[in-house]
Amino acid sequence: MEKMTWAQADTLQGAGGALFMMAIFGIFWSLAMVGPWTNVWTIVVAVVFIALAVMYYVAGVVVMRNLKRWRAAQVPPPDEAIAQSKRGLRSFSILFGIEGGLIAVSSVTCVAIGHWEYIVPLIVLIMGAHFIPFAPMYHRRFDYIPGVLGVCVGISGVVAVTQGVEPTLIVGVMGLGAAFCTTIYGLYDLRVIRRIRTFGAENTVKITGKDATEGEI
Repeated sequence: MEKMTWAQADTLQGAGGALFMMAIFGIFWSLAMVGPWTNVWTIVVAVVFIALAVMYYVAGVVVMRNLKRWRAAQVPPPDEAIAQSKRGLRSFSILFGIEGGLIAVSSVTCVAIGHWEYIVPLIVLIMGAHFIPFAPMYHRRFDYIPGVLGVCVGISGVVAVTQGVEPTLIVGVMGLGAAFCTTIYGLYDLRVIRRIRTFGAENTVKITGKDATEGEI
C-alpha cells in the first residue's frame, strides 16, 4: 500500500465503511427472510448471505487497520485532500440521515394509521432509493443496480400488501430482495478494494471527479 495516493485512501475508507454496513444489514435482512418464511432453501440462501456478511466485516476490519498504518507512515495530507474527504463524508452523512428520517417517519405513520404491514416494503423501497444518488455523487454507474433493484422490490411489496397477500410471505420476500442488494453491494466494494490494493499508484484504477472516487470501476 506504500504507493497509494490520498484519493485512493479515501476510496478505500469509503469501501471499508460500506462493508461494515453491508455486513450488518446483510445479516438483518437474511434473518428477516428466514423468520417468517422458513424452509430448507431459504435457510441455505440465508446461510450464504450471512457467511458473506461475516466476510465483509472481516475485510472491513483489515482495510481500516491497513489504512491506519498507511496514514501513520505518511506526511500530513495536503489541504485539498482534507477538504475533499470532508466533502465526501458530509454528503454521505446527509444522505444517510435522510434515509433514517424517512424510515422513521414512514414507520411511525404506518403504525399510527394501523397499517403496520406496509412498514417493511417501505423500508426496502427507501433503502433502494438511497443508493441511487451515490451514482452521480461518486461518478459510478454500479449504484443504480442495487438502487433500482431495491426500489422495485419495495414497490412490489407495497403492491402485494394492497392485494391482500399474506404479510409474513411479503416480509420473507422483502428480506430476500434486500439481502441480495446488500450482498451485491458488498461484493462490489470488495472488488474496489482488490483493484486499488493490486494496482496502487500505477493509475490502473480510474479516479475521476472532484470527490476522487473510484470512477467507472
